[in-house]
Amino acid sequence: MGLRVMGVARIGDSLRVLEMTADELDDLQQHGQPIQEIADVNSHGEEVVAIQNPANRRIGDSRAGQMGQSRQVAHDRQDDWEYVLVKEGGSQPCDDRSVQAGEFCQLEDQLDRPPFGTNLTYSVERYTRYSQTSGTSGVPLRWLDTNEGWSWMVANWERVLNSSGVTRADRIFFAVSFGPFLGFWTAFEAGTRLGCLCIPGGGMSTGARLRTMHDNAVTVLCCTPTYAMRLGESAAEEGIDLTRIAVRTIIVAGEPGAGIPSVRSRIEHLWPHAKLKDHHGMTEIGPVSYECPVTRRLLHVMDGEFISEVVDPATGGRLSPVDTGELVLTNLGRAASPLIRYRTGDIVKQAAEVPCACGSYEMALEGGIIGRTDDMVVIRGVNVHPSAVEEIMRGFEEVAEYRVEVATRSSMPELSLCVEPVSGYLETDDLIRRIQSGFRGAFNLRVPVNIAAAGALPRFELKARRWIKDGADGD
Repeated sequence: MGLRVMGVARIGDSLRVLEMTADELDDLQQHGQPIQEIADVNSHGEEVVAIQNPANRRIGDSRAGQMGQSRQVAHDRQDDWEYVLVKEGGSQPCDDRSVQAGEFCQLEDQLDRPPFGTNLTYSVERYTRYSQTSGTSGVPLRWLDTNEGWSWMVANWERVLNSSGVTRADRIFFAVSFGPFLGFWTAFEAGTRLGCLCIPGGGMSTGARLRTMHDNAVTVLCCTPTYAMRLGESAAEEGIDLTRIAVRTIIVAGEPGAGIPSVRSRIEHLWPHAKLKDHHGMTEIGPVSYECPVTRRLLHVMDGEFISEVVDPATGGRLSPVDTGELVLTNLGRAASPLIRYRTGDIVKQAAEVPCACGSYEMALEGGIIGRTDDMVVIRGVNVHPSAVEEIMRGFEEVAEYRVEVATRSSMPELSLCVEPVSGYLETDDLIRRIQSGFRGAFNLRVPVNIAAAGALPRFELKARRWIKDGADGD
């Protein structure tokens, strides 16, 4: 059994995901591809080899890996370095997937070549896991994984749990229904790897979940930000004292929320004894980030597992660290369904301070995921992001739930709100006035507000769908 090379490399002008033997890698050198190798070890015990073309200069930048260990990685990774993973095992050559170095990976081919498109390294028989996106922004993407790729994602979630202070003594409750959406599947398995008691909460009412957490002395809750608020509000309605529930950590994912100050404040008010931790990932790319253990509302990208960039959403050009732009990722541990320079659609702002206050050199995202390139609407010339609306609405404790209605059929799109007050709240005229004032202050827009009856608006476990565009569900 020899060494097998897997991961991302640049051959000529193309970035490729490859699987080959070490001897085959040597052949590249012998055929006009001089290669310089610098070995390192990533968080899964796999040797990482950086390959440098002689035409490129080395720009070293010490970045902290897991457990605070430093590693030499590229300061400008797409321009100067290429990465491959070296694993023990036999040679099993596969088709490579390539993309020109100046281009971005696209996924539209699932529509043209259903059901899985062409982004598979192996035949379908090699895959053991099926997932699909939530479909809140369009047709769901279907995603397949091998055992190796799945294990890589579970290990990423182990790091999320570790950074959140979770230990084998904790009991983790997953307040989600485990369907095809990747969601917290890998988080559940990561918890079992750590030795935690993991309790699934699928198929339960909100009240039953609260009772289960109480009866089983649950210490860690995993759910979406929206559902963390729903649990807290339901506890208050049912007279359940959350200070008597042992939950000390809430890890949220699936939608922006923990990075929005008013949402974070609302959750922490409802759960006074729990600390809130953020995380983000994508079904097609894998678990990506963890919240800084020192600085709140700051996400670290797991640089040992991804090549990360921030680009101008309009031009695709590189941005300086302090600019706001779109996150582009290349995953290094999912070679059976790789994504190279994938435009995530997530809007982020990279923190300029390196190293972080926690000592990490990994890419840091201020405020987490700020928004998405595909969810912004333009109302009378004003750019309106759902995260900005969420920030306003969660500033009103009197609001139990809300819905945004966007009418785009006319030449001038209009935005209106449907608001459901908390149970028993009667001062609706005053609430409407204050909400409208908040929108005028933030956007200089006059927004009509209608009041909904108690319980009229839907509640959400996974990604909330509060935006309705011309009568169709939006994000």
